[in-house]
Amino acid sequence: MCFKQQLGWSDFFGERVGICGAITQREMGDNDYGEQWTELDLEVKSKQWHLDLIPLAMRFQLIAQNVQFTDSCSAVLQVTNKQIFLEDCIPAHMYLPLDACHFGSLFKGRFLSHFSRSACIGTPLEQLHSLQILRVLRNNPAIVDPMFVDFEHDRDIFIVRFAILDAGSRSTNNENDKIPYTSLIPGSAVALKVRYNSVRRILVDLQVRLPNGTCGKRIYFHLNYPPEIRKHQRRTDEEEDKGGSDGNRWRTIPENNDDKRDNCAAINESPYFCLQLRPQTPCIEIAKLILKDHILYQLLSRLRTRAVLSIEFANLNFRYLNTLDYVDAPVCFVGCDHRSCACDDLAGTYEPPFPSVDAACERKIKDCGVFGLEYLIAALLSRGAVVKDQILIDNKTRDAFIDMILKRFKENEELTLEALERLINMIDETKQTPCLFASFEKIRNTLLGQREVLEQINQENKREGYQRVRKVIITPTRMLLVVPELLMGNRVLRTFDKDGNGALRIQFRDDDGTPLRLNTVGLFLIQTTTFNTLSRGIYIGDRHFVYLGSSNSQMRDNGCYFYDDGKGGQAHKIRERLGKFDHCNIPKMMSRMGQCFTQAKQCTVTLKRHKYNKTHDIIGGRDTSQTFYIFSDGVGKVSQEFAEKIALDVGLGASVPSCYQIRHRGIKGVISVDPSLDQRKSWAAANNIIDNNKITNKQNDLAVVFRPSQDKFKAPRDEYIEIVKYSTPTPVCLNRPMISILDQVIMG
Repeated sequence: MCFKQQLGWSDFFGERVGICGAITQREMGDNDYGEQWTELDLEVKSKQWHLDLIPLAMRFQLIAQNVQFTDSCSAVLQVTNKQIFLEDCIPAHMYLPLDACHFGSLFKGRFLSHFSRSACIGTPLEQLHSLQILRVLRNNPAIVDPMFVDFEHDRDIFIVRFAILDAGSRSTNNENDKIPYTSLIPGSAVALKVRYNSVRRILVDLQVRLPNGTCGKRIYFHLNYPPEIRKHQRRTDEEEDKGGSDGNRWRTIPENNDDKRDNCAAINESPYFCLQLRPQTPCIEIAKLILKDHILYQLLSRLRTRAVLSIEFANLNFRYLNTLDYVDAPVCFVGCDHRSCACDDLAGTYEPPFPSVDAACERKIKDCGVFGLEYLIAALLSRGAVVKDQILIDNKTRDAFIDMILKRFKENEELTLEALERLINMIDETKQTPCLFASFEKIRNTLLGQREVLEQINQENKREGYQRVRKVIITPTRMLLVVPELLMGNRVLRTFDKDGNGALRIQFRDDDGTPLRLNTVGLFLIQTTTFNTLSRGIYIGDRHFVYLGSSNSQMRDNGCYFYDDGKGGQAHKIRERLGKFDHCNIPKMMSRMGQCFTQAKQCTVTLKRHKYNKTHDIIGGRDTSQTFYIFSDGVGKVSQEFAEKIALDVGLGASVPSCYQIRHRGIKGVISVDPSLDQRKSWAAANNIIDNNKITNKQNDLAVVFRPSQDKFKAPRDEYIEIVKYSTPTPVCLNRPMISILDQVIMG
């Protein structure tokens, strides 16, 4: 449908803005499973966008308020053309006053706030006291607003600043601060940091009706990960910080002066961060009004350029919902416990902070007898407010969602689990989360026609040695349960977790996905996030997962494996069955045990005990500590015949690599093809020489020869060899050092 329409602006600015060309209508969708919407493409023109964009957006919102949309739909104006915005390089917008900041979620044009912090809290005396503390801790007596935001465009970050009257002390459920409380300034300066690369969407509401009758403005930022919370404290006798330190990392802040709760979930599980700009008084002069709109236009222009995002305008309904008003969850899961008692070795008894769980829902899910279903429902809830605001609003909605899942699960288990996995992935990827009920049904209906293809893919992956392993990401503020990932199996998974229900891959990360570092996270949060989790484990349903071990690459990447401890001690029994590690120090023991967790393909070609033996290492010379150099360190030999069998098993056909990286029992390293092993076998057969040595010391018919430098620990006997990698052609480029080496070789 195409039509032409001209909007007049004579009441405001004359004939400066108009619609030129046709308005094109088309149906759009985020993906195959999301909700559809109608998009109208408008081409507008103006010679003074710095004056006309904000009034144009306000006019759009006024018109949208008078249109009755069905099915809770809302109209959004998305400005995509960069020519509409200012191109000047403005490095920062500092000290912009705020009336409040909110954390919440957005669904069908309604913003549900779970945490709201106002600029003016308490009595006038408390407000003045808070402002004075902010001035002192920020070392800036010129601060006039109790809450403001600094947009530092050249650093791609904005910071919300305010002070809290916490007497300078830490909360009972959070940080560990050694500063004596009596010498502290009786308050703290808070900084909420948001990086532009964490923003997925920018939404602006210019027609906010506040409780006092004034009209305000709100900017909504859809974040990929929670903002960084920092709190600055200082002793009264301490010198002023000339650099303006933002303090240490914290997990939570109070909502008001009397708030003693842990608001970590309300803040960090909310995907939207809302800034409520200071409202303008009705008596303000028109010149100042234009100036304010001009600053807002500059701000949105810089955000659009630095964050590389479109700016959207819409009318949003606002509602406050305390997270304590959620109904009981259908499943139980407990992540990292940051309480001090979790790391107290002197505590006689320890009780995890189990959440409230609806017994009826929990029983119905457990009666299905499949842990994968329980895990995926918990993974769905671990996405935070974007899911909880749909299914934990009331008991009826929660029960309806669980009953829908269980009904489909009884019809087809594999299809339902796959649909839940794709639903979780859709939530992680889309900007606007659609209705979970409708999306699940759409995904399932799509999978009905792909059932045979999915089964074929799963069977092929199993034949190639791949396994699906569940993964959990633990950050200082959240525990995210990830859908099962496909990866090459290892010895532990193949032996002790064939069905994939016992093991979890754990990864410790900062909220932005980077490794935990002391200079960015702080000692306390690193200790509680890692140590408390490793020592106490995590709970999913009625299962307690505890530390099992780590591969060498996992230890470098801050990861490990957890295993279902059963009734207690199961993980320890598995470690005992991997081999003997009691004759070495702890770092070496961890490295040796890590061999069992290395991802490797187990060959179906058997390696009988009489087909391999050990030979001596080639040594010579000494280092400064008089230790011999081992020139054959970690390098064994393999016959051409056995190498060909391995090549066929791993799918290389007649292309036989010259070297394999292997794991076998307690042996690690590489084995290179040595034709002399085949020649010795042929020579012995041709001369009728019988090898009468015992089974562990054969000499003439060997498939593999290992060296002592490859044997790291004693492990149970096994007839299968594991292939980690094999030699392949590698493209190389000449550089100056390589050319110098070649030149010296040729000259020599």
